Amino acid sequence: MLNQNQIQKLVNIVDKYNILFVGKHVGIDVLSNNDKAILKNNGIDLKKFPKISTVEKAFKWGMLADAIGSARSKIMSYAQFQKYLKEGKFLPLTEREKVALNNVKLRSYSDIRGLGNRISKATGDTLIEADRNQRARLEKLIKKEAIEAVLDRKSVKEFASILASKTGDFLRDWERTAAYVMHSAFTEGKIEHIKKTYGSQAWVYFEVLKDACPHCRGLYLNPDGSPKKFLLSYVLKNGNNFGRKAAQWRVVSPPLHINCRCEIYPVPVNAEWDSKKKQFVEKKYVSPVGRTSHAKVIIS
Repeated sequence: MLNQNQIQKLVNIVDKYNILFVGKHVGIDVLSNNDKAILKNNGIDLKKFPKISTVEKAFKWGMLADAIGSARSKIMSYAQFQKYLKEGKFLPLTEREKVALNNVKLRSYSDIRGLGNRISKATGDTLIEADRNQRARLEKLIKKEAIEAVLDRKSVKEFASILASKTGDFLRDWERTAAYVMHSAFTEGKIEHIKKTYGSQAWVYFEVLKDACPHCRGLYLNPDGSPKKFLLSYVLKNGNNFGRKAAQWRVVSPPLHINCRCEIYPVPVNAEWDSKKKQFVEKKYVSPVGRTSHAKVIIS
């Protein structure tokens, strides 16, 4: 049976890998001194962490994707993007962009560490619960005079099953959280480039996948399937939908919810939606007065 020290050791292992995940994917600059101390005490060299975290890459990818356009960004491979970064072609971030990136990192740290704390607590609870159940089971097995046989076959198997079922939920949480954080960073990068190009009062729309949920379709699209237009300032003011029930969800920058993969795009100046081309196109100016003379005008 596990004692309290053994349980705490297992919880500490979960916590260590949680911090490792944050350091690699969000950046060691957001780790607290206590986080860094835990890694160092486990023999982990902080200097070996990537110089550019996964979140920062997603942020810069969002900026680049908006700069080069949807069509080009969708055919650009991750290897090409990596090469683009290594060659130093990416312009240095402005102070405002640095602040935006830092905000994304801090929010990501909070989300991931929050999940890690929940995992640690549930792991400890699971171990304690299994310990109690094992003790009760042992008493029953003693009466049946089959202690060793059941401990070797039943007890261990059942304990592993409890942890497996819990861990399965956690793995799904990790995947969802990682995808949510990456897509959020990607979107923030696009928004920063939209602000730089069109200003904070730019109009934006959202590209919704064909298999998108009713919430995304209802908030981002008109009944005929064409995208609604929103002021970027209005979208940003709505924050995110964390803590809100689905019926209370607002139009926010993607992701709208944990599994959302919609994308934000700027509406070009003087453009309207073309239902045939499925995109916004610039309006053609038509003179209200028709041509009345066919005389040739020569300017010298």
